[in-house]
Amino acid sequence: MDQDHDRDRKIFEVFVRENEGALIAYIRTFTRDAQIAEDLFQETMLIAWRKFDEFDSRGSLSAWLRGIAKNLIRNTWRKQSNDRLVFDESIANVAQNTIEAVEMQGSDTWLERLSVLSYCISRLPARSRKLVKARYADKRTTDELASSVGISAEAVRKRLQRIREQLADCIERKLEEVIR
Repeated sequence: MDQDHDRDRKIFEVFVRENEGALIAYIRTFTRDAQIAEDLFQETMLIAWRKFDEFDSRGSLSAWLRGIAKNLIRNTWRKQSNDRLVFDESIANVAQNTIEAVEMQGSDTWLERLSVLSYCISRLPARSRKLVKARYADKRTTDELASSVGISAEAVRKRLQRIREQLADCIERKLEEVIR
């Protein structure tokens, strides 16, 4: 597996974690059965993982994941069409219309998020950038970083937490600018 592909997979994992709650909620609007919703979520993730190379990074990852889930929901719906206790079409239509209305307002794409993340990292003080690179790019542990910087592992964790909060704020502000 080449380095770019490996990096893309790791980024995919982050964005999946970011979208997990919303995707489960989306699937849950189509079914009253929690186990079926969980099974559909797991199957969606497996398909997304296998087809990740087909994802157009200029598009919205959350919309792509919902599209996969929607196809699985339709297939399951057909198989269990007589069981209205499992699937509720009226609720599903309301949920779908709401999601489509939100998507019409515009959203950030994978490339926009990567670009904004890169921008926000570049705006960090040099010491913070160095710490982020060592921890996430070089995959050094907090104990290793603590030894090299000469502070406690807890202090490293606290610094990283503050940096992540700064990055999250910066990303949120920049993405709001993009949407406007």
